[in-house]
Amino acid sequence: MSEATRGGPGLPHPFRYRPDIDGLRAVAVLAVVLFHAGFGAPGGYVGVDVFFVISGFLITSIVIREIGSGKASLLGFWERRVRRIFPAAFVVSAVTLAAGWFLLLPEAYGELAGSAIAHSFFVANVFFCRKSGYFDGPSEAKPLLHTWSLSVEEQFYLIIPLFLYGLWRRRSWAFVLLLVGALAVSFSHSARTAIGHPAASFFLLPSRAWELILGVLLACYLQRGGRGTLGPLPANLLAAAGLAAIAAAVLLFDDSTLFPGLAAALPCLGAVALIASNADRPTWVGRFLSLPPMVFVGLISYSLYLWHWPLLASLRHLPVENEPAARALAVAGSFALAVLSWRFVETPFRKKALCRGKPAMFSLFAIATAALVVSAGFIHRADGVPDRLSSEVSALTDWRERRPRAETVDAERIREQSLPRIGAPAGEPRFLLWGDSHAEMVSGLVGELASERGVAGWAAVSSGNPPLLETWLYRWRPNLEINRAVFERFEADPVPNVILVARWAAYVHPGEGDSVAKLLVDAEGRPTVASAREVLRRSLAATVARLEGRGATVWIVGQVPYQRYQMPTAIAASYLRGGDGDLGVGRAAHARRQEPFREALRDPALSGVRFVDPAPFLFPAGERSQVVVDGVSVYTDDNHLSEDGLDLIEPALRSILDAIAADRAAPDAP
Repeated sequence: MSEATRGGPGLPHPFRYRPDIDGLRAVAVLAVVLFHAGFGAPGGYVGVDVFFVISGFLITSIVIREIGSGKASLLGFWERRVRRIFPAAFVVSAVTLAAGWFLLLPEAYGELAGSAIAHSFFVANVFFCRKSGYFDGPSEAKPLLHTWSLSVEEQFYLIIPLFLYGLWRRRSWAFVLLLVGALAVSFSHSARTAIGHPAASFFLLPSRAWELILGVLLACYLQRGGRGTLGPLPANLLAAAGLAAIAAAVLLFDDSTLFPGLAAALPCLGAVALIASNADRPTWVGRFLSLPPMVFVGLISYSLYLWHWPLLASLRHLPVENEPAARALAVAGSFALAVLSWRFVETPFRKKALCRGKPAMFSLFAIATAALVVSAGFIHRADGVPDRLSSEVSALTDWRERRPRAETVDAERIREQSLPRIGAPAGEPRFLLWGDSHAEMVSGLVGELASERGVAGWAAVSSGNPPLLETWLYRWRPNLEINRAVFERFEADPVPNVILVARWAAYVHPGEGDSVAKLLVDAEGRPTVASAREVLRRSLAATVARLEGRGATVWIVGQVPYQRYQMPTAIAASYLRGGDGDLGVGRAAHARRQEPFREALRDPALSGVRFVDPAPFLFPAGERSQVVVDGVSVYTDDNHLSEDGLDLIEPALRSILDAIAADRAAPDAP
């Protein structure tokens, strides 16, 4: 993910080859791989942040060396970047795209092609930011998701060399002051957006630039004589503190940590401490990082980073992804491919054994990129080329919407335009459907059932937004304002029934997608930390109390079973192997996952709630949930139902609308 650390003989300090930096790369990439594989590194994603610091340091060091020798050249800089980044990245993208032809269903294959195009133009981070967050379940199945970090680096290096070449020689102080200001702005932006705009904060350059700038500033500091100031003991203590900081982030952070923001400072400063403490002489930690096995992993770290994620992501499309043995095999395979890639792709191009001159290298880059973009463009425009699949496999994805779903809402729209109406076109609304993407999922069916009974209602649906007042999701504050706006609308125009629908377990269970609303907000808007289960219980009780206080009958709809796989592709893979697609989650496993939610329902404050559970309709016989009906997948992913799946749970929702319609028709109805 960064320039080579080798400088060559006779280079002045700090440009000598430093094996400890290759060892630090090894720490970073191993943290990322273990995190993605689910092997005991819950905060391993911080390895990318360590890479950013290393990259900023090494590339700035090389550019300063060139300026000092009078050989500075932007064209030469970009030739090195192309040689370093492009060949291995192109091979991985091309192989992944080819494998997707056989592995992925049309929708996923079309999106893979789109991400390959974005990666080719160094905007993969923007592409994935617009699609979804890094930690959500669907993202785990995107084979090129990890290329976002390469795009961040390349965007940064479109800018920083211009300042280095333009200001360093004569006005290095001005350059440093400019960098310090940029670091402060970027860091404050990262801290501010980590809560309100988590996807943008995670993926986009403005909130990540400060991490690379830390490395740039360190290189400037060491070049201007900021070395040799530490004795052996302070240097060893600083190195130990740096390694401890990175280890703490890897072991103590998880997917509920507000990140990047303030938390990212811990691993980044740890990386700075390790690089700085070993600049003059190796410390004990530096000697450990310089061990041959660590150095070797560091040397293959770029290829290992590139290969590990497509292999692990592919498991999400097969009925094996939760098997530790399968994940271990994918990791082993990524090491093998990384060694081959480093030996036969990275090294020949970097050492100019292939494409010796600039014209040859840039020509190959342009031709190969054009070929990849054209191929991916065809796949994307063809909607994933569904004709490549058999009719039986293609039928699995035949979940075209038969019922129009409610539009999603935000706080501004609710306050300015009210809520979308569903059900009967005329008459006073009798219910409010309120919840996250699972509420959106059932909104078309609820609207259809309501229309058949002559009942109108409002819909307040927003993905990732549980219908809980005064509660934030751990990284997404806008849902607080959305739910406040929903309740304000309800108070202004109350309806006699409120139907709460959500993916309840996702907000308390660490094994299901976005896990945990950990921030509870008091009346003054101040967050207080509480356990996820306690947040759910208290928030659900408080929300129901406020709704019932306005005279509403509250209905709570239970969650449909969360599956172990991305069901359409897993079923397709099973069919292609001659299986029968019997992959549904077990009844007992579903019950265990829902227990925290059921515990919250047992709160005495919820005694007046009417609970309707659709799950039994997905367990028609036996112990496994139904995942195929008439040759079509019941699910569109691992937790959302297709139209055929909605047909199965229709009786549960029909019971609610029947009761609402009967209440309206009763003589004493208000």
